[in-house]
Amino acid sequence: MNNQQDLTILLKDTVLNIRVAILLETISGFVFEKSKDGYMFLLGGRVKLNETTQEAASREMFEELKLENIDTEMVAVIENFFPTTGNKNIHEINFVYKATLPQPIDLSIFTSDNSNVGYCYIKADDFSKHDIRPKVIKEFLKNKKSFVHLINCE
Repeated sequence: MNNQQDLTILLKDTVLNIRVAILLETISGFVFEKSKDGYMFLLGGRVKLNETTQEAASREMFEELKLENIDTEMVAVIENFFPTTGNKNIHEINFVYKATLPQPIDLSIFTSDNSNVGYCYIKADDFSKHDIRPKVIKEFLKNKKSFVHLINCE
């Protein structure tokens, strides 16, 4: 599946991305990736052509943290709209999956891709201390519904 194309389409001045995001929880907190620009974001990435979102979530957990056979449950869909510095707009549709690990893993042994800084744990009580994107992730984690659809416009 890795040789398949990402579900990314350029339409006029907007890039449409179909992505997965994984809320990976341990007793140490949720796993976030640190951006080279200083904000935090969930594990995940683009869905590939002919790949289900659940397959993409499993693939991304393996590619990023070498995790295999982790049960996931879709818990949200986030429509995310934001500008880039290159005069393009981004329209993302994120399928959010939740997974739980019984024990934390040593995140220091993993390297981020795309020149990002690395991975860290953030406890839900500490979310307000961090720039987490998309910003509606904080709202989602406060929500007690079993499934939620959120829209983030920046």
